[in-house]
Parts: sequence; C-alpha cells; structure tokens
Amino acid sequence: MSYLFHDAWPNELGFVSDSRVTPAMLLGMYFAMSAFTIGNYSGYLRFRIDTYGNEIVNAYLAFVIIGTGAYVFVAGVFWMWAAKYAATKDERQMRLSHGIWVICLFRDLPLFWISYSSILCCGWLNGYHSFVFILQLIVFLLSFIFTWLSVVWRAARWMEYTFGEGAGGLKTGAERIVIFNAPPPMAEESLNFLPSPVDEFQPISPERGSPRQKHDRFVPPVVPKHLVYPPLPLAASPTRSSGPASPAKTIIVDQARII
Repeated sequence: MSYLFHDAWPNELGFVSDSRVTPAMLLGMYFAMSAFTIGNYSGYLRFRIDTYGNEIVNAYLAFVIIGTGAYVFVAGVFWMWAAKYAATKDERQMRLSHGIWVICLFRDLPLFWISYSSILCCGWLNGYHSFVFILQLIVFLLSFIFTWLSVVWRAARWMEYTFGEGAGGLKTGAERIVIFNAPPPMAEESLNFLPSPVDEFQPISPERGSPRQKHDRFVPPVVPKHLVYPPLPLAASPTRSSGPASPAKTIIVDQARII
C-alpha cells in the first residue's frame, strides 16, 4: 500500500503544494481562525446558552479545544515540516496533505456543522457570530475539497493497481504509451556485428589476408602471441663499483590467442 502515499500528486492539485509559501499561508490562516473561534465562544456563545441550548454551546467549546489542539500539535507541525525541511516536491506535498486531513476532520467539519446548526435554529442573531460562520464555511470548503480530491486520487490508484491494466505494477497512462509504442526487439540477423566467442575465432586466411568468418559474423583481427617491446637499457647497479652494466632485457607479453 505504500504506492498510495509515496507517489506523484495529481496535476490538478499541483499548484497547492508547488511552493513553500503554501504551508506558511495555512499556518497563518488557521492561527487567525483559531483566534476567531475562541473569541466567538468567549465573547458571545457562552452567554447565550438560553438561546442556543447547552448542546450547541458545549459542543462548540469542545471542538474549539480539539481543533486548536489539532492545529497546534499536529497540522501545524506537518506544515512547518513541509515548509522548512522538505527536500523534494513530493515530500512537501505529502506533509502538507497530512496536515490538511487532520485539520479538516478534527476542526473544520465539526465546527462548521455546529455553527450551521446554530444559524439554522436561531437565525443571524449576532454580526460577529455570523462573520465567524462565513469564515468557517470558506475554510471548510477549501479543506474538504482538497481532502476529497486527494482521497479520490488514491482510491483510483488503488483500483487501477488492483483491478485495472496496471495490476501487478502500477503504470500511468503516459508510461503505458511509451511501453506500447516501443520499437520491436532487434532481429537475430541484426546482431551479426557482435563478436563471436573465442572458440569460434579462425586464423588469418593467407590467400585473403583477412580473418575467415564463421556464421557471417565479424571476427576481429588476430592478436599475435608475443609483443616484443624495444630493448630497454638498464644502468649499472649503483651498489657495484665496477663491471659492465647488465645486458638489455626484452619484455615479452603473452597473449591469449595462439596463431
């Protein structure tokens, strides 16, 4: 299942995480939203229990605490990790998406639903409460759409890997095009330029002055058995005070082939 979490991001969402600015923007945006929701409860909702009821007010307080904790200790850490320490684009994308999943499930979704329930039951009674609800609606739509698209992307990859043409080795459409349009393998006769094994080499033909060929394959020229380098004069040994210098020697290099 690792292919679901360590793969390229869909091109439709690439603009979200191509830049290191995106995690920083999310950090700032949710810091402001946390401040707005805390102020909404502290300055308005906790004094309106008789209007909204204990269930809505207490639920709002609970998810303000849970959502703020999810932002500070989980999502914010993922976003800072993506902004500061991501070495590649894929790493930044994955860390960014993990933070958005957490913030959507533990903050945006429940707080939007509770705020919507309060507006639905009692109407637009307060301007600040209505303003916070509109902001909460916007951030919920952004995080929900991102989460939904990322989940759909991974679900489609899993189905392709399990049931589709890429089963057993996931390949994208572009990869399949390259594979299916690959040139045919080289015919056997096109391999005649390859040298034959050593045991197929033939000696030089005197009448032709060139190597005889076997199976119509090219045979490289025959290497002589001995290569004789020019004599190297050796100076007299420095430890001897007199006497002729040592005779020149001949260096002979044996080759593998025998003519």
